[in-house]
Amino acid sequence: MSKHSKQLANADIGVDQEAPVPEALINTIGQRHKFSVKVTEHNLSGKTRALTVTEILPLDTPTKTETSE
Repeated sequence: MSKHSKQLANADIGVDQEAPVPEALINTIGQRHKFSVKVTEHNLSGKTRALTVTEILPLDTPTKTETSE
């Protein structure tokens, strides 16, 4: 069973509350995208549940990983 992005976005905040889904995100439904995402220690600790997309890449871009010490 498939779900709409609005259902997925609101899955963990309760029945009585809804978070708006940006029009730009709605317009990407059914499309494929490749993102560059920066993950820091902040993203891996506590209750943080957000990532920052730093770049939208063409699908044929080779995968690159970076680590920092």
